[in-house]
Amino acid sequence: MLEERTLLTTVSVADITVVRGATGPTIVSGTISPGTATNGYRIDGSAGEMLKFHVDTFSSTSGNWDLYGADNRFVAGTSFGIDFTASLPADGFYDLYLAGSNPVATPITYQFEVSDLTDAPISASGLNAPQSGTILTGGMTSYTFNASAG
Repeated sequence: MLEERTLLTTVSVADITVVRGATGPTIVSGTISPGTATNGYRIDGSAGEMLKFHVDTFSSTSGNWDLYGADNRFVAGTSFGIDFTASLPADGFYDLYLAGSNPVATPITYQFEVSDLTDAPISASGLNAPQSGTILTGGMTSYTFNASAG
């Protein structure tokens, strides 16, 4: 559900750098103050990239963290305190908004991790060579290919 809010301060947007094939996640922490404000982060993504947003801590579950694409379309998100994954539909910038809705406006502290779960590219196997010939009824032709397991 979208809500109209009056922001008491300017929302600054910080960049999150997620490195494909990194051995660990990118860790992000901050404070939403007051607890009804919104913090924003920008991610440069690629079509087909799969990102996991994992909660380490949120001091309140009053709010949502949602990811929007370059065309301002909702991609994925959920309530504070719940992990989510997002499959990016196109190349470009994505905005992650953490929108607090703490009823007493107490600041909300948080820490979360962003990991790239995209499968590693598969190298060409050499099967792009056309094979041709004639096989008679009941006949058989076989080809041998060498490849690593997996």
